[in-house]
Amino acid sequence: MIKRKIFFENLSQETIQSILDAGDEREFSEGTVVFSEGAELKGLFLVMDGLFGEFIDGKQINLYSPGDFFAEAPFFSGSLTYSEIRCLKDGVLLFLDRDRLSKLPDSEEVMRILAISLSLNMQQLLLNKKTTQQLPHPEFWNEIEARKGQLRHFMSGFQTISKNKASLALQGSVLDYVIPIGNKLINRKDPFYAWQQSRRELELWTFSYTIKSTPNPWMEITNEIGINVGGLNFASQDYLSLCSHPQVWEAAEAALKDYGPHSAGSPALQGNTTIMHQLKKELAEALQMEHVLLYPTGWGAGFGGIFGLVRKNDHICLDQLAHNCLSTGSISSTKNVWRYSHNSIDSLRNKLTHIRSRDTENAILVVTEGIFSMDSDFPDLVQYQDVCHEYGATLFVDIAHDFGSMGPGGTGIIGQQGMLGKIDLVMGSFSKTFASNGGFIATNSEAVEEYLKYYSPPFIFSNAISPLQCAVVQAALRIVRSDEGEKRRQDLFRVIHTLREEFSAKGINCIGVPSPIVPVPIRDGDDPTSNEALARVSAALAFRRGVFPNLVEYPAVSKGSPRFRMQVMAKHTEEQARKAADVITECINEAKIVLKDGRYNSQYKGIP
Repeated sequence: MIKRKIFFENLSQETIQSILDAGDEREFSEGTVVFSEGAELKGLFLVMDGLFGEFIDGKQINLYSPGDFFAEAPFFSGSLTYSEIRCLKDGVLLFLDRDRLSKLPDSEEVMRILAISLSLNMQQLLLNKKTTQQLPHPEFWNEIEARKGQLRHFMSGFQTISKNKASLALQGSVLDYVIPIGNKLINRKDPFYAWQQSRRELELWTFSYTIKSTPNPWMEITNEIGINVGGLNFASQDYLSLCSHPQVWEAAEAALKDYGPHSAGSPALQGNTTIMHQLKKELAEALQMEHVLLYPTGWGAGFGGIFGLVRKNDHICLDQLAHNCLSTGSISSTKNVWRYSHNSIDSLRNKLTHIRSRDTENAILVVTEGIFSMDSDFPDLVQYQDVCHEYGATLFVDIAHDFGSMGPGGTGIIGQQGMLGKIDLVMGSFSKTFASNGGFIATNSEAVEEYLKYYSPPFIFSNAISPLQCAVVQAALRIVRSDEGEKRRQDLFRVIHTLREEFSAKGINCIGVPSPIVPVPIRDGDDPTSNEALARVSAALAFRRGVFPNLVEYPAVSKGSPRFRMQVMAKHTEEQARKAADVITECINEAKIVLKDGRYNSQYKGIP
């Protein structure tokens, strides 16, 4: 028998016991689930708010951030074994076949759980024990209705699909539609489109904006339904305002004249250019690393660096808030993915201790970031590298958001912590500070560089980063490392501090530490269930009133924790920061009144 803890919160002991008793070969005692070796559990899926978890060989629960569900989704198409159960924190969502359903008690708490499961529009994950085909399936739903008439009462408070477009637009998330139902590939996308359209019609689809010029602090933006507004732009990733720098433009023009716009080949073949090699050398010098590999996108660098190095028997320890490219690269490389608590050296050490206690033969990759893009915080990289050396692990750090915009000479969190040249593997992106697409992997091992050239799919199977992009990044990097770059970072942080202080003075405490990312939480008192609706209405009001932050909602962040991710540029002024904080605070407060009064209904068209 294998005993390991599983995290149950807000559920009575009696309910947990009855849930576990409904299945086969398991029992519950004092927070521990007991599995028989080789036991197969079909149709049971445990969920808790905000974090996913995974049993690895029945011995370990790994935590996942909600965004990873997208990459994980194909996994949920068949029967689950005891090593493949997912669990979440704070509440339980059950997927039971008809036999187990009939064994559940008639308690109000169980009905609440079933209601939530239906409300999340995830019923397609229910598994049929005999056929392993996906449900819904008429007999299953008949069983629910026959057993519990009051189910509709509980469902009324949770349903995603509601009676009018306003309610539909204010509720739900893209996660509800990640695994569509039906055997018609095209038609089964219709429910998502209907939900999306309901948000568009009420101007609550605050994504996919179109800009009409170089990203600037003030600009005109058009939304997907054609409304054009001029205003303050806090949604572009151009931290040092280098997109409009004359030296960057001149470098682009010269490269276009000398090389043309296209590399015209994989870097493993004939896609390399002399300017690419120059850029690699200058990046290596800036990072105090010996070798740099360039990728056509930052996402490709994150995914490809991990996928190129890790094999199926290896292990990856991944921060639970790591970026999608890192998560997707990890779960695509091995099933031995261990989520550790965000920025927790103790949690990481526990994972490493557990792994090495059972496996001394295979490699371990530890993955983290410099500045985390949703929470604006960072790990202690000195401790991370030390613990990796202690356990024979390799450290991989993503510096996409802090490299160039923070730290001495623009060296980011690595430079700030005195770790230049000391991190095993460094990955970055050019899309935040360096005015271009593209990314890189930096290493002190020439063997690693050469290996990735032929085993990292986004590198070998993509055209090389273009000479025009290389010229832009090279020019930006030279500015970043100059006195002018230092002056731009000072200007940037002056505005960052002003923006955070202005929100604080209005009773809104921004998340994390000062960085080019300023996360502004959107909360409606003590009721997190209404936060997403509040965020959508607030974002719509802000757009119409000429302030453009990025709205981030579930599943990119935990449910009930939406935020505006404001991205500051060096060319923003302190007055613009104050104006943005004023408008956004007013919009949040007005949205609370609108929603409380019920004025946001199916007849409500547009934002005044």
